[in-house]
Amino acid sequence: MTPHPAAPVGGAAFDPNHLSDRGLHQPTALGLRAAPNPLLGRAADLGAIEDLVRSSRVTTVLGPGGTGKTRVANALGTRLAPEMPVVLVELASVRSDPEDAEAARVEVEAAISAVLGVGETARDTGVLRPRRTSDARDRLRDALSARAILLILDNCEHLVDAVAEVVADLIGTCDRLTVLTTSRSPLEITAETVYPLPPLAIDDAGSPATELFAARARAVRPSIRLDGPTVARLCRTLDGLPLAIELAAARARTLSVEEIETRLADRFTLLRSGDRSSPARHRTLHAVIEWSWNLLDEPQRIALRRLCRFPSGFTSAAAELVASADGVDDVAAAVEGLVTQSLLTVLEDETGTRYRMLETVREFGEEQLTAAGEQAVVMTRMARWAREFGVSTMETYIEADQAAGMLAMITESDNLIAVLRWACDTGDPDTVYQVFPVLGVAWMVRGAHMDLISWAARLLAIPPGPPGPKPTGDLQMASHVLLAGHLMYIQDDGMRSVARIRTRARRLLRSGVELNALSQFFGAILCARPTIGAVGRVLIAGSRSADRRVRCQALFLRANIRENAGDYPGSMRDALRGIEYLTDTDIWGGAMAAQHLGQLHAQAGEYSTAARHYRKAAENLLLLRAYDESVELRSYLAQALIGSGDLSAARRELELAAGYLDPGQGPDDPVLRPNPRRAAIHGGWAELALAEGDVDTGLRRARSVLPLMQWHSPESVTPGPGALPAACFAFGAHVLHGRTGEVPDLATEIIAEVQQRLSQFQDLPQLGVAACVMGSYLLQRDPESEPGLALFAAAPRVRARQDVVSVLWARHRDLHESRVGADRIDAAVAAANQLSRHATAVRLLALFDELAT
Repeated sequence: MTPHPAAPVGGAAFDPNHLSDRGLHQPTALGLRAAPNPLLGRAADLGAIEDLVRSSRVTTVLGPGGTGKTRVANALGTRLAPEMPVVLVELASVRSDPEDAEAARVEVEAAISAVLGVGETARDTGVLRPRRTSDARDRLRDALSARAILLILDNCEHLVDAVAEVVADLIGTCDRLTVLTTSRSPLEITAETVYPLPPLAIDDAGSPATELFAARARAVRPSIRLDGPTVARLCRTLDGLPLAIELAAARARTLSVEEIETRLADRFTLLRSGDRSSPARHRTLHAVIEWSWNLLDEPQRIALRRLCRFPSGFTSAAAELVASADGVDDVAAAVEGLVTQSLLTVLEDETGTRYRMLETVREFGEEQLTAAGEQAVVMTRMARWAREFGVSTMETYIEADQAAGMLAMITESDNLIAVLRWACDTGDPDTVYQVFPVLGVAWMVRGAHMDLISWAARLLAIPPGPPGPKPTGDLQMASHVLLAGHLMYIQDDGMRSVARIRTRARRLLRSGVELNALSQFFGAILCARPTIGAVGRVLIAGSRSADRRVRCQALFLRANIRENAGDYPGSMRDALRGIEYLTDTDIWGGAMAAQHLGQLHAQAGEYSTAARHYRKAAENLLLLRAYDESVELRSYLAQALIGSGDLSAARRELELAAGYLDPGQGPDDPVLRPNPRRAAIHGGWAELALAEGDVDTGLRRARSVLPLMQWHSPESVTPGPGALPAACFAFGAHVLHGRTGEVPDLATEIIAEVQQRLSQFQDLPQLGVAACVMGSYLLQRDPESEPGLALFAAAPRVRARQDVVSVLWARHRDLHESRVGADRIDAAVAAANQLSRHATAVRLLALFDELAT
C-alpha cells in the first residue's frame, strides 16, 4: 500500500478517444448526487485527491464516519465528469453474509452493474429466445474495459475484503480504469494510494469548521449570535467532523451556541475516556446522534427506528404503513420532526417527494430497533407495504402508464429486494410471489435477466400458498411465467426446474381462484405440451379471445414462431393484427412490435421501412430507461440505413449507440472481452466502412465481431444463437471481396455450428443465410460445385436473412452469374422452389452434413 505523499505528484489528464458525436442523450456521469449546499473547507483536499486520481490506478479516501468522504467524492466526480465518464456506486446499503466471501463479492459486483445498467443478455432478432452471454462478472469487466473511466465506490468499510477483491480484479483486467474509494479502512492492495481525509481545520479567527457551523446554524436561525471562540471550542469537541458539526448546528434552532457546547461536553465525557479501539463512529458520531435522539419525542424516536430498514429512502405513504400505530399517532408530524432534527433529508425526484436517512443514522436506528425488539414487526409491515406497492405499481404499468410504473419499480428496487430477501429467509410465500414479479418485470424490460435468474433457487424452495384476493393469483402466475421463461431459454439445466414450475402453474389454474384472461392464457401456454401443435392450438384459441390483451399476445407469439419458420407473410399478418390491439400506453408492447416489424422488413431487404420501425423501437425502450436494450436496436437501425444508402445517418446512429455502451470508445479501439451488444455495433461499423469503399477497414472490423460473439472460443462450450448469423455476415463480406484466405477456418466452423445448433432448433432464416454464404464460397472456389449451387439456390426458399448488405443473395448472385451461368442458377432456384420450406430445410441440413465429412 503506497502511503500518501506529502506533496502529491500530478498525472496527465485522461484523454478518451471521443467519437465525433456522442448524442444528446449520452450521460457523462452516473450515480453522482447534486450538492445540497456549498462544500466548505475542502478545496485543498479536492486538489490533492484529484492529483492522486490522475497518477494512481486506485485511490482510497480514508477517514472515520462523518468526515465528509461522500461529499468529497461526489464533488470530485462532478469536477472530472466533463473530461471523462464517471460512475459513482453507493455501497452503504449493500449487505451480505460476513461468513460468505464470494456472496459479498457478488453483491458488490451487482451494485456496480446496477448503476452501470449492465444487462446480462442481448436480444437476437433471429430467434424467439434471449441468448446467454458472458456471466455477470465478465459483463462487468467488459463494461469497464477499453475506455478511460473513473469508478467511485462509496462507503466500502463494511465490505472492505470483497471490495478489495473486486477492485484488484477490475484494475487487473480493465487497463484504462481508475478507481476512487471512500472507506474507514484501506483496501490494502498494491495498486492503492491512500489519502487520509483530515477533519476540518479549526481556528478561533475563522476556519472551515467554524464557517460550516455558522452557515448551518444561520440556515435554521438567521438571528443567532455566534461567538468565534465558543464556536471553535464546540467544533474541537466534535473533532472537526463535518457531519457532527452539521447535526450540532441544527440544534441552533432552539439553543444558544453555549448551551449546545455544554450539552455536548457532558454527553462526550464517558466516550472520551472509553476504549480508543472502538469504532470512530461510536466514539464521536454515535454520541452526536444519540444526543439528537434524546431530543426527540417518543413518536419521533419510534418512527426513526421503524423507518431505518428502507435502504433507498421512502415516501410518506410507505412511512404511514411502517411507522404508524403503537406509539405513533401522527406519522407525518413525526417525519417532519426528524427532518427538522436533520435526521432525515428530503429529496425531490420524478416520483415525487422522498425521505432519506443518512447511513450513520440508519445504523443508529438499527441499534434502537434491535433494543426495542421490533425487527419482526417492522419487516412484517414493510412486507405489507411491498405487497401493496407491487399490486398498485403493476396495475399502473399494465393499465395506465408504463413509463411511470417502470420508474417507480426502479426507484424502489433496493427496498423491494430487501423485503424479498427477508420473505425468502422467513418463508413468507404471499410476499415472495407478490414482490418478485414486480422486480422481475423491471429486470426483464431492462435486460437484467441474470438478476432474475439469481432468485430462481430461492423461489423454487418456497411453494406458493393459496392465492388471496385478486390480483394475487395473477401475480403468482406472473412469477411462474417469468421464471419458467428464463430458466427454459437461458439456464442450461433449467428444464427440471421448469417442470416444477409447470406443476405449480397447473395447480393454480385448477384451484378455481379468479385469474384474469391474460394469466389464464400464459398459464395455458406454460402448461401445454412442448410441441408446435400443442402450443399452436393455444395460440389459435388466444387469437380469438374476447380479451384484447390475450389476442394481442397470442398474435405476437405466433408471429415470432412463423418468422422462425420462414413464413414472413404469415408473421407480418399476425404482427399487424396484434398492433391493432395495442394501446398508446403499452410502450413495451410497442417496442417489441416495432422491433419485430423492423426485423421482417430488414430480412426482406426493405431497409427504409425497417429503419422506421427500428427507430420507433429504440425510442420506446429509452422511455422505459432500458438503455442497454436500446443499443442493439440502434445498431440494427444503422444496418438498415446502410442498406437504404443513407450512410451519414447510419454513422450518427452507430456513434449514438456506441456512446450509450462505451463513452469514448471508437470503432477501431481494441476490445478485451466478449460483448454481443458491442459486436452488433462493430458489425455496423464494418458494413459502413465497406459501403464507403474502405474494404480493408470493413473486413478487419467484420473479423473483430467474431471474438466479441465468443465465436468458437475455448472459453465458451458453444456460442450463443446470435453467433452464427454474425459469422455468416463476416464470411459473406470476405466472400464478396475475394478475401476468404483471411478467415481460413471460418467455413469449417460455420458448417460445424449449423450441424450443432440448427439440427436441434430449426431457424430457417439462419439456415438460409448460412446456405447463401457457404454456397457462394464453394462456387467462388469452383463454379462447377454442385453442393455449392444447391446450397446457394435453396437459400431464398427458406427466407435467408437479408438484413445485412454483405449477405444479400442478389449481390452474391451477381458475383457468380458470369462464371456459373445465369441459366444454371435460375434452373437450380426453380428446382429448389418445388420443395416445401420444411423439405428444403431437411435437404440443406443434409448438404451441410455432407460438407462436414
